[in-house]
Amino acid sequence: MIDYNKKIVTGEAPAKKGFAPLPSGEYVVEIESIGQPNEVHIDNAKVKLRDDTGKIVRGEYTTTPSLDFVRFDVTLRIVDGEFAGRKIWTKLSTHPDYVWVMKGLFYAINRTDLTLGQLKELEGATVRVDANTVEQTYTKTELDPVTALETQVEKTVQKTFVNRYLKA
Repeated sequence: MIDYNKKIVTGEAPAKKGFAPLPSGEYVVEIESIGQPNEVHIDNAKVKLRDDTGKIVRGEYTTTPSLDFVRFDVTLRIVDGEFAGRKIWTKLSTHPDYVWVMKGLFYAINRTDLTLGQLKELEGATVRVDANTVEQTYTKTELDPVTALETQVEKTVQKTFVNRYLKA
């Protein structure tokens, strides 16, 4: 007969590292993982306007009838210092307004010859990042479980963004 009142001993819970925001600054990170490609299609996409030489015209936008690009989720793990073991989540994209981020990563790790199919080869590479933690406020609709009424609640979160990749 099974004793449903028997306690199962699991030992002590591991110490939590916490989710306190990282201070803005430079970190040495390892590229822990690069996710599968997420193909995106946008009709009538707003993109930054470029002049005849391909340089962005500051503050000017244009609309393109159809835009296809690929986005990759990336997990970075800090490898040294006070915050070793903490993670930074970011994205790489072929979107014309953000492809500079991917180019900056390739430059920082001396790999300018990569194709999208070879991105997984970057896992395990070490690079420095300049990261910035900012506070973002947004409004969320919540459903009160007692009254079933919807209310607008303002939430504030702190997020860490990779500003740029630097040579290690």
